[in-house]
Amino acid sequence: MKYIAIADNHLRPDPPICRKETPEEWVIFQEMVLQFIVDTANQYQADILCAGDLTDSPHLSDSVMSMFFRVMSGLTGRFYTIGGNHVLPYRREANIYQASVGLIKALHSDKLIYCDSEEHVENSRFEHSHRLNDEITLIHTLTFRTEDDIPFSVEATTAQGVLDKYDTKWCISGDMHKPFVYENGGRYVINPGKMTVQTVGEKNEWPVIYFIDTDTNKIEEIKLPHDPSLISDEHLLRKRERVAEIESVLEAMKSGKTDISLDYIKNLYYYVEHNKVSEGAIKIIDEIKEGVE
Repeated sequence: MKYIAIADNHLRPDPPICRKETPEEWVIFQEMVLQFIVDTANQYQADILCAGDLTDSPHLSDSVMSMFFRVMSGLTGRFYTIGGNHVLPYRREANIYQASVGLIKALHSDKLIYCDSEEHVENSRFEHSHRLNDEITLIHTLTFRTEDDIPFSVEATTAQGVLDKYDTKWCISGDMHKPFVYENGGRYVINPGKMTVQTVGEKNEWPVIYFIDTDTNKIEEIKLPHDPSLISDEHLLRKRERVAEIESVLEAMKSGKTDISLDYIKNLYYYVEHNKVSEGAIKIIDEIKEGVE
């Protein structure tokens, strides 16, 4: 069998804060990437396996969900997906019909297939899995290649931990956005990563999908469309500037160099006292103060 492994599409109508596109441009870009995935699957005569988090939140706008169905209508094979922490309300499989991807399950299509998952909670880490057949398991849980790759204080598992838990030859994992392939004893963990870059930290980590031929054990990494110039860190600079401004005000308050306080009304009257403000504006401020008190 031939498959295209994907995960963490995080479809959404609004561009992430780090993206430069307008909302309209962002939706068009997501459609282009989805179309690329479908075209690639058709080229390889492969089904698509999505290891969770097709959407960024449980409730996707009608326009973006319609876009997904429109693009998938051109797929010649099948599309399989499971839930995930972003997709399922309160991360519970029982709430699938309250989620946008519940439409996939409700349609009962033989082309677009939502796979019911088994649920687990490992400490604070949620895990959803579905055994597709004797060869493949779809898993959505935070998985890193090795112990050394797990950040400090992060609750996660390793690729070997996945192989120890699930007995199929191929395990397709989602939730961790850095792609990797892990092999041990002729068994594999394929972690495709993400469909689009939605944080500054992922700017230079090119999104990919994987082609898998289970008969020949062939694995091919395929790069998705991505333009790093469309990722900006301006919001981080603005945040740092704002933090610096707040810290300077707090320092001034602590040193007694200003009469500014954390009291909004007091600050308002301080401004009135030290600036030219019309009598009409002062009257309105007095009325507001009386209303607050």
